[in-house]
Amino acid sequence: MKIFSYSLYLLQKSKAKKSFDLKNYFFLFSNKEYIIGRDEGSDIPLNNDDYVSKINSKIYFSETDENLFIKNYSKTNGTIVNGKKIEKIKLQKGDIIKVGSTEFLVRQLNVAMLKTSILLFILIVLAINIWKYNSLKSLQNKTQAQTNSIVFKQQVKDIISNVDRNNSSLMKKEFIAKPISELNKDSQLSSYLEMANIFYKNEHYEKAIIYYKKAKEYCEKKLIVDSIVLNIEPNLKTAIKKNNERIRYYYNKSLKCKKYKKFKDEEFNLKIVIELSVDKNNDYYNNSIIRLKELSSKNQKKRGE
Repeated sequence: MKIFSYSLYLLQKSKAKKSFDLKNYFFLFSNKEYIIGRDEGSDIPLNNDDYVSKINSKIYFSETDENLFIKNYSKTNGTIVNGKKIEKIKLQKGDIIKVGSTEFLVRQLNVAMLKTSILLFILIVLAINIWKYNSLKSLQNKTQAQTNSIVFKQQVKDIISNVDRNNSSLMKKEFIAKPISELNKDSQLSSYLEMANIFYKNEHYEKAIIYYKKAKEYCEKKLIVDSIVLNIEPNLKTAIKKNNERIRYYYNKSLKCKKYKKFKDEEFNLKIVIELSVDKNNDYYNNSIIRLKELSSKNQKKRGE
């Protein structure tokens, strides 16, 4: 359908006792003819006007160009344009058409401006959708970056050799405190603490917990006591607390995904919970393992179907 370029504006409605229901505007499209008449099937129905024939007039566009014409079909009542009876006439902007006791004003629309407005509207909608897409993509990239960071941490090789853990205790009677100067020379302990502090500062608390524990166990084995060593326990507790907060965040996020049946996102968040869980006996870790098995089973059934 071509875009409309003319409209009829209702100036005066019939003063008949049973006034008909008529719109104030009629948009005229270039591929359609418009019958004005008393018949209810008319495009512009004037069905309660006694001075209107069943088919009184016809408004149409010429086939060669888009000029607007009106043609009279009523010998009894006629059609009046600008105060004169007509049989057929080309309509222009500002013409007043009178059929019976109803008057219309011919209005011409600025098609170029209308097309520009429609194009501008489309561009605005497109821009909004692009903005929404970019925002969603940015959020996905941020989440992916966090995941990549976790995977990377798991791939980092321990630069410290594993220490043989034993049941030594700081409470042993034969305990002898090491001097600070000797502690500073202990490269093994320094490496543990350095790695723990690096991971802690970069908010990789699950890895920081591992190295703080290694440092603590090393001190117990070597019977080392110092002000630096005494800071291990509070740092370890803080790292555990913050790591648990992060585990709860991703676990709750997985529950929301489950609620809205976003199973891929749910699986993604559960895997993060498992990666962050240093303590394998907590409920978040165990529930995540169970739920991942359920999701894996569902996926296998779908593939089988």
